[in-house]
Amino acid sequence: MNHRLKDILTSERPREKALKQGINSLSDGELLALIIGSGIKNSSVIAISEQLLARYQGLFALSQIVHPNQLTISGLGPSRKLALIAAFQIAKRIEISRARQTTRLADVEAIVNLYQQRFARLEQEVMFLVMLNGKKELIQEIQLYTGTGDMVDVNMREILVTLLRANTVYYIMIHNHPSGEVRPSRADRFLTGELKEKASQLGLKFFDHLIFGGNQYYSFREHEFWDE
Repeated sequence: MNHRLKDILTSERPREKALKQGINSLSDGELLALIIGSGIKNSSVIAISEQLLARYQGLFALSQIVHPNQLTISGLGPSRKLALIAAFQIAKRIEISRARQTTRLADVEAIVNLYQQRFARLEQEVMFLVMLNGKKELIQEIQLYTGTGDMVDVNMREILVTLLRANTVYYIMIHNHPSGEVRPSRADRFLTGELKEKASQLGLKFFDHLIFGGNQYYSFREHEFWDE
């Protein structure tokens, strides 16, 4: 059905339904409709929301979108696309904040449990720097790179400055291979070795570099020799 929102019974509109029955009463499509706000001519905000869910097969794939240009659907302008992306980003940061309070990244398993689902099905290559204190508790994480090429262009000096400013003791590199092949490339090995060498001169300990692809991962720590 393709009704305009004004033609829907007032009690069935997402905003009114949420106010009357509570936010948990809303479907995924209705929650998206609240964020999007309004529809366009001949297409209600509910219809647009349902099209989004159908195209991306649910909220998870939709939540992985990081740029408005990736949302190719009529009825959404740049501002609404950004609002939707921002809502998902807030949810991710809440989860990160919760994890910081409850999770120690003391081994590879803990890192995989926290990050694999976030990186597994991304369509672009993304690299994160994760900073830990002396107890291997998460201090901060930042995104260093996003793109589509095989080469990851990162500024080594900026990484080292970031680590020092955060009072880092241990740190982790994490990135994904959208192809699903998790074995490190020559560039991955070069970056890992160079950063490990330069950081160690500053007393910073490289804990691991993980590469995610699909349901698999590669850990430098598990496959190669590491100094504690």
